[in-house]
Parts: sequence; C-alpha cells; structure tokens
Amino acid sequence: MTIYTALASLHHILAFILVAALVVELFLIRPGMNAREIRRLVSADMLYGAAFLMLLVFGFARVFFGESGHLYYFGNGVFLLKMVVFALIATLSIWPTVTFFRWRSAMKLDGEFRPAHTSVRRVRGFIAAEAILLVLIPILAAMLARGYGA
Repeated sequence: MTIYTALASLHHILAFILVAALVVELFLIRPGMNAREIRRLVSADMLYGAAFLMLLVFGFARVFFGESGHLYYFGNGVFLLKMVVFALIATLSIWPTVTFFRWRSAMKLDGEFRPAHTSVRRVRGFIAAEAILLVLIPILAAMLARGYGA
C-alpha cells in the first residue's frame, strides 16, 4: 500500500466516523433527555469533534503529501469552496458543543436537570444545518477528483 492509498483510506474512514457521530447526535437529541442520554450525547459530540480534527489533519496531509500536490489544491476553486463549507460546518458545531457541556454541568449540579425544549430545538437546528452542509463535501470531493475547478 502506498502512502497515497493509506492517506486516502484514513481520510475516508474518518469521514464515515464523522457522519456516523453526527447521525447519532441527531437521533439522541430530543426534549426530556435524562442524565444518561446527555452523557451519550456529549460522548457522540466528542467523537464527532475528534473525527473532525483528524479528518482535517489527514486531509491536509493528502494536500501536502498526496499525488496532486498542494499547488493543485490551493489553486483549485472547488477545493477552496470545499474548505469554506468545512469551515462553516466547524463554526456551526461550536454552539451544540458548548450547549452540551453546559447541560452536562447543569446535570452534575441537579441530577433531575432536563434541557429546555427551546434549547433542544435550537441545537437540533444547528446539527441539522451541519448535516445538510456535510452532504456538499462528497459532491465537491467528486468534482475535485475529476479535475473541476482547476
């Protein structure tokens, strides 16, 4: 296996882990969550964040050490758009993460804590927006792989 294949494989596996963690968050978040469910939600979000960071690391490893080279990527409009979408997703993910940690702190102080319905609805909206934007990433990646944007 070449370094190119290894980097591409790790990059794709991390992308699947990221998507799975986001789907788990969408399934877990709902009004009336108890302490156990909030802990699971925090764990899923931590997996999502770790996958996101590792995806970024391996993605840029592919840019700098991959077959096409960094000049191809940084001169490609589709790649730059993909990075903008990735940055938007990262920005949207901040609110849910901060909220989950607030909920966990509140839960530690009050074992009967339940997040407000409005807060749950707002966070779910952010996660849904992330998921919608995430659909664009493989589309842009396929375009990039076929030479669009150069």
